[in-house]
Amino acid sequence: MDRPQRQTIKQSCRNLKSIDNDEFRRDLVNSDLLQDPPNDVNQLAELYSSTLSSLLDKHAPSALKEIIVRSGTPWYNEQVLLAKRKRRAAERKWRKSRLEIHRQLYKSERNSCARALRGAKSSYCTKKLSDNVKNPSFYHKFMGSLLGKKNDTPLPSSTNDKDLADNFSANFSTAFDTVNHQKLLSRLQDDYNIQGDALAWFHSYLSTRSQSVLVSESMSESTILECGVPQGSVLGSLLFVLYTNPLEKVIDNFDVNHHAFADDLQFDGFLQTRGCTNSQIKGEAVHEGN
Repeated sequence: MDRPQRQTIKQSCRNLKSIDNDEFRRDLVNSDLLQDPPNDVNQLAELYSSTLSSLLDKHAPSALKEIIVRSGTPWYNEQVLLAKRKRRAAERKWRKSRLEIHRQLYKSERNSCARALRGAKSSYCTKKLSDNVKNPSFYHKFMGSLLGKKNDTPLPSSTNDKDLADNFSANFSTAFDTVNHQKLLSRLQDDYNIQGDALAWFHSYLSTRSQSVLVSESMSESTILECGVPQGSVLGSLLFVLYTNPLEKVIDNFDVNHHAFADDLQFDGFLQTRGCTNSQIKGEAVHEGN
């Protein structure tokens, strides 16, 4: 996959540092603005503007510069921008004077800026969660991004085909949360002959479960869960094994060695690729629960 192209814009700019002050002063003195200024105020203003524009075009001609457009931070607002400007101005003043009073003022502006940043981030996250209270998928992705969680790559990193075969793995994230309650109950009844009160007990155990998200002091509305078994419990792991047991039957049909425990499944075998010799492949299906 090609690397996405950076978005750029062209902006007009001048290199004011390249201006020779002596030559600029000499041209200004010899201009009509100083040699023969008009008496009318409007004409004087127009001559002032045109003279300075022509001198700038001569000594610092305008040029187009390509600038990379960077994506904005969604929680960045005017209050944060103003706080950062005040902090930077106070820091410059203190570094220039080195006076204690200016250092104290800088510390005050620095703390105010930090509070503004935290407040802006908190308000943004609270609103995003409130707007998507009925979207569990968004909750998972958004909370993962806040916690710095990165999605696993489809294939492991490798330097050659042999390393890829040795390290091949398939990751199924949050597998405990993907257990469908209706399919699990049907599997308990059809595959394990759990009937009557015992099946009703499992139905009661899985039903009417809900979840909410707490961010700072804001609590979202509760959402009924139609999938997932409680993690960290003995029964949750047992139900997950019963739910995924057909997967082992499928693997057995292909004579692949495998080992399973709770939410971890490892398998290994040999394969032959076209134009290559037999290569060993060792895979691991890891189910991670939050």
